[in-house]
Amino acid sequence: MSPTLRLVLILAMAVYFTVLLLFVRRRGLNLKYFLLWLVMGAALFVLILFPGILTAMAHLLCIQSEMNALISAVCFFIILLEISLTAIVSRLNDKLTRTIQQTALLEKRIRALEQALEEQERDA
Repeated sequence: MSPTLRLVLILAMAVYFTVLLLFVRRRGLNLKYFLLWLVMGAALFVLILFPGILTAMAHLLCIQSEMNALISAVCFFIILLEISLTAIVSRLNDKLTRTIQQTALLEKRIRALEQALEEQERDA
């Protein structure tokens, strides 16, 4: 990997971490999700800082160049993030469904109590 490319990638990672911290600071990103993005970013940063790891990974996986190995690693991390975020969305969807069902039952109960109260007022 050329020194110029490494410098550009390091600067890109600095921007990545800065944006990540700004999201957390402005409460745009929950801390547990921040940690997920931070770990993935840190792993990529290590691959950029130590190109020997990329070279070994490329050789092990029979990939021709370090950049192809880096792009493959980025794709792998994106897939991991997508799976993690899909699991999070699925849990939130289930939670939302339960909340909607509980709210509907409470509304039904309130309507029944209101009708019972109206009937008592009519009888009195």
